[in-house]
Amino acid sequence: MDRDVVTAACLSEIPRGGQWRSHNTSTEDTIYQTLGSSPDRDIGRLASQFGKEFLALSQGDTDSLAELFRRGSLQASAEERTRLLRSITKVQRPSAVDFLPKLTKAWAGSSVDGAQVSDVIEQFIICDGLGIRAKRTPEGVATQDENAETSLQGLESGFLVHIREALARDAQGVLDHANRRLLKKLFGEEQIEKFLAALPKASDERRNAFTHNEYDRTTTFIKFLAHEHQSEMKLDADEWPILTEYVKRFGLSQTPVLYKYFKNLFRHEQYGDPLPQYQVDSGITTTKELDARNRRIRDLVFSEHPMTEVRDMSPFDMEILESVSGKSTHRFASGRPSMGKIVTDFAEAQEKKTVAPLPEGYEHFTMNLSNVEVQVQTEQIEKDFSVLRDEMLEVIAHPGDISEIRQQAVQALAAELTSVEESLKQKGDNPFIAKRLEELRALQGNVEKAKDSDVLLGTLLSLDLGTSKRIGMVPLIRKLMLHKLFERHYSALQADQLSASISQGPTADGILRMLNIHDDFIKDHLLNVSRKNEEKYWSEETWDKIAKGRKSNKLVNLTKVFDPHISALREASSNFEIIEKGGTQRVEAIPDRGLVGELSGYLADVCYTAEYPLLEKYPNVVPYKFVARDAESGSPAFVGSVLVFEVTTTDGSPALLVRGFDVPNEQKYDIGKFIEKFIDQLGIVAKQRGLKKVLIPGLTGATSNYAMTNRHMESSYKAGNETIGLAETFRFNSYDLTQNCYVAREISDQAAE
Repeated sequence: MDRDVVTAACLSEIPRGGQWRSHNTSTEDTIYQTLGSSPDRDIGRLASQFGKEFLALSQGDTDSLAELFRRGSLQASAEERTRLLRSITKVQRPSAVDFLPKLTKAWAGSSVDGAQVSDVIEQFIICDGLGIRAKRTPEGVATQDENAETSLQGLESGFLVHIREALARDAQGVLDHANRRLLKKLFGEEQIEKFLAALPKASDERRNAFTHNEYDRTTTFIKFLAHEHQSEMKLDADEWPILTEYVKRFGLSQTPVLYKYFKNLFRHEQYGDPLPQYQVDSGITTTKELDARNRRIRDLVFSEHPMTEVRDMSPFDMEILESVSGKSTHRFASGRPSMGKIVTDFAEAQEKKTVAPLPEGYEHFTMNLSNVEVQVQTEQIEKDFSVLRDEMLEVIAHPGDISEIRQQAVQALAAELTSVEESLKQKGDNPFIAKRLEELRALQGNVEKAKDSDVLLGTLLSLDLGTSKRIGMVPLIRKLMLHKLFERHYSALQADQLSASISQGPTADGILRMLNIHDDFIKDHLLNVSRKNEEKYWSEETWDKIAKGRKSNKLVNLTKVFDPHISALREASSNFEIIEKGGTQRVEAIPDRGLVGELSGYLADVCYTAEYPLLEKYPNVVPYKFVARDAESGSPAFVGSVLVFEVTTTDGSPALLVRGFDVPNEQKYDIGKFIEKFIDQLGIVAKQRGLKKVLIPGLTGATSNYAMTNRHMESSYKAGNETIGLAETFRFNSYDLTQNCYVAREISDQAAE
């Protein structure tokens, strides 16, 4: 292709004013790589054009920028040229008005290397963002640097001071952006290299650590421990030796209580610090004892034998169980009992013999599943994905703050008011237009007074559907619903994890997370009319408007505001291509009517944890826990769960009902084969117990919380088939399946021979 054509195409994609709106990672990478592919004069010219607005803001000149591209690391490395171009794009912002002239003055010297310039820009961007997160004005960052030297080293020293201070109050915010280069500047190259060397080898953690790609488990691990106050982590220079030794011993185990106890022991053994009294009382006074206690409780939790002797569980044991079961990060935690209460209640039920034991015929088994990669056809969904992604990222960036949405609504109404006023002038004394004008003014006043997402949403729902679409209220309504959802169900860490996933572009993980947000949280909870707002997401006034909208085609129906975007993503998920990568992974399916079975809803992060106490209330249920083991260490982890009920159909046939087949990271598996292997095994259980059918629910929300699983169940067993009823009312977690099941397996007499 002609270079001028490439140049024009690339420059047409460069955002004006530094506002990158496409968020299309593949397009972005192509642009940067094209611009940074050669250090010759032509690329220098390109860089000058690219940085036109940047140079205007910085009061620099094109020659100095072009010269920077022709020396040092920029001349030698296309990767470094790309990094600088990316940084230049990101720094074009009003808050950089004081910083940029200092930067261009600092790089004018021939000794300055382009990689240093990239580092300093990245440090400014982190400080700028952290200033916002800490409720400081962005300009405050520049003001604090006004007395710094105009050398590159002086600018960097000032930023590093601010970042070290920020680590104490917002470690997650720093870690959101921190790469290895920054961490080495903050804590020293030797210490970070020791930490990287300690990372698990088999999963190639070192290569991916602090890259913020989809395989970077290290950043997630440290952010999790930093987020959980229980871990008592303080991300300073003294913490890295502790982190390094912890990783050597326990890998990337996200277990706050384990880290806390290990940290106490490390400081006790290395520096003579006294152990806290609670740790002395627990008997965990050596790392050997910590290893043993941690191993013992984990062996019990993941065992094929149900945990039933729980009366003597220590606080340490319960905290380990709370962490590994997922209870500590459960997104439906509101109103759920504490782990202490669950353990106490279960122990009392065991003593009273009110928990039925595991019936005969249920045995654990192992499934060998192929290692797979899910490929996505992105061309048709990039726009729909980007719309929802940008809205989610905006809401995540402003937790609990609806001021920007409120201002956008006020501006939209102001434009509509102007239009109506002009219409009134043209048509004279028209009572209908005058009334419309009065209504809009009142609505604008109510919008300006709205203090939270509930009130603002209820106010906007006063508009008719046509007006809402025409003046752009529907995206604002979506964002208000997302505000309510994230406030109720997502911790800051979980929101960060969602942000990291969807920022990668339309990947399988990002698409499935969006579908889970819509289908599980929004459809089945925020807007579940059958439950009549019993979970109290909305005030009665707002709920009345939501309910009316579902009954009228003239009002906004909240169940439809995510279309057509969410439907496009759902269609894309049905066309995911499963590619086998070679090798297999073992997943154990373990029936459990012990304490871990009681916690089965937490293992899969699903809402039926509201059914408590599960095993006492439902003696006919057998929870299965799904356990996978780390390829290198063999350490087990829960990957999901399912409930299997023994029921009777209306024709008198005893049957198994598979309810809540939930594997949160279903894209890591060939989920169709996972399901079929499990149901095949249930056929054997049914045969042994004299049962005639294996059933699945007709309702999607009762089948699974996860899209790929629901898609497989729908296409394999529901589409085109008739429902089958149950002899007794079956209403579990508000889903009535009494007349709404489907047959997945018939256990014939011939099969039983």
